[in-house]
Amino acid sequence: AVVFSACGSGGVRVLVGERSDKRGQWQFAQGGLDEGEAPSSAAARELYEEMGLRPPAVEFIGELPETTPYDVPPGTWLEKAGYCGQEMHWSVFEYKGDVDDVDASVDLSGLGGEKREFEAVRWTTFDELVPTMVGFKRPVYERLASLVEPVIAGRAAGRDGNV
Repeated sequence: AVVFSACGSGGVRVLVGERSDKRGQWQFAQGGLDEGEAPSSAAARELYEEMGLRPPAVEFIGELPETTPYDVPPGTWLEKAGYCGQEMHWSVFEYKGDVDDVDASVDLSGLGGEKREFEAVRWTTFDELVPTMVGFKRPVYERLASLVEPVIAGRAAGRDGNV
């Protein structure tokens, strides 16, 4: 789930969480699809479970029409855990709260019976985020940036900007 804001002192930014199990690694809220669940519904559910965000704090803008797949490199902890890769579906949400006090809107405790995913959240840009991603996920986030930035720019300029 890509949460963005075009307000506040920092211009257009996206909201990322610092992983509880891998401190120093920041990513978007994400997770698997439940049986029969639509990708946009899963994104909204994961956003709530991992960050405690739901309307009216966020507004669903749309689901990106393209997915971003990746393969897990051999020898990584992910492969050892039985993962071979993922096909990422992305939904876009606009943050409607006070961007300078996002901590007042989030709940990182792990909601809906899920374990805590994140220790902290922060606003950043794709230009700052992409170089920090683990190597095999970097192309996923580069492609994601090229898909979502026009949507965000349209919303920031006051145009429809829906996906």
